[in-house]
Amino acid sequence: MTKQKIITRTKFWQDKFGLQNWDISIYFDKFGVSDDVKFPAIAETNAHPTYLLATISFDKDHLDEVTEHTIIHELLHIILGEIHSYIITSPKELLKNGNHAQNHIEKTISVIERIISRLIKI
Repeated sequence: MTKQKIITRTKFWQDKFGLQNWDISIYFDKFGVSDDVKFPAIAETNAHPTYLLATISFDKDHLDEVTEHTIIHELLHIILGEIHSYIITSPKELLKNGNHAQNHIEKTISVIERIISRLIKI
């Protein structure tokens, strides 16, 4: 996808998901990848629910891999941002598998993204 199309489609889905009050900044950066990463990210999102602020960064070397699914996935991180922040910052005693919290969040977001994609037949 081109940078302009990514911006346009992100704004489209932002509206569809009711995130109009959020200030979402979009960046195109080069991501560094460590050798132990099996599936390097092509996009990353940081959400700050208290302030309704978020950033979505897309790996500029992999824009051809960005799809509607990618954009939906990243916006779901924003929707679930408050839960994400709570889980990640909770004491590990509360989370018996604290090291796996991020994996569970990613799995949940991926499942929701696939459901939405099937419903709208992307």
